[in-house]
Amino acid sequence: MPNNAQALESSFDKNAKSVSEPEDSTENKVQNVSCSQAARRQDLGDKNGALQEQTWAHTRAYVTADSPQQSPFLAPKPTPETKKAQSPQTLRVVFLSVLYSGRSPKAPGTAGSALSVLLGLPILLYSAQTLFLLACLLGIIAVREIDKWEAYSKKHDEKWIVIDELVGVWLAMSILSYGNPSLWLTIDKSADIWLTMSTLWHEGHFAHIMLAFVLFRVFDIWKPSIIGRIDRKLKGGLGVVLDDVVAGIVAGAAGILVLFAYDVAAGIISARAY
Repeated sequence: MPNNAQALESSFDKNAKSVSEPEDSTENKVQNVSCSQAARRQDLGDKNGALQEQTWAHTRAYVTADSPQQSPFLAPKPTPETKKAQSPQTLRVVFLSVLYSGRSPKAPGTAGSALSVLLGLPILLYSAQTLFLLACLLGIIAVREIDKWEAYSKKHDEKWIVIDELVGVWLAMSILSYGNPSLWLTIDKSADIWLTMSTLWHEGHFAHIMLAFVLFRVFDIWKPSIIGRIDRKLKGGLGVVLDDVVAGIVAGAAGILVLFAYDVAAGIISARAY
């Protein structure tokens, strides 16, 4: 009898296991399906997140470097109050970039200096002293405006700010021209401007102006001695402008020495020729 009871118990256990096994397999299948669905949803969420991040990256690409505003495609339509608040910054950018010449993708300092030469040439033909005084006046204004811009943008000495190059190259042009009296003997104030320009061209005085431009760029990029020390030590608008002021003065003085050495060498050569 005990053997029969054990046999019955074992048969009941086998039947219970056979009944429970399909249920367990069904639960496992349901769990596997739910896990796969969750994994797919996670993958889809990751892809959507990456796509959204890429979209925002493209959106941020439209934001200008000097404006903390959002993309114009997403920003609300500006109100008159917003335009009024932004207009001083726009005028300041025009002034500091010298009519946007500092926005040149390559060599913004050279581009700003070249435009400054063209802007200063008519003033130089009128008077070298006037060009010198205007350079000093614009230098004082530039220090103040750069301080305001740095307080707004939280950045120091941005590459597109080239008003300091204008001040420096105007100083170099005025000093070199004022130290070259033969230039002013050529200019007739009552003559037509194009006749004056033609005379200056044929007399070779435009080479003197280009000499001032080249020497200023050399000292501004090289920044030797006190010029580099000012650029490294001083902050704010004064540090941005003052090193170019010193570079312009040194370039003008160096140009006078170069022209003097050229005249001496030309005199010696002509004396030997005779």
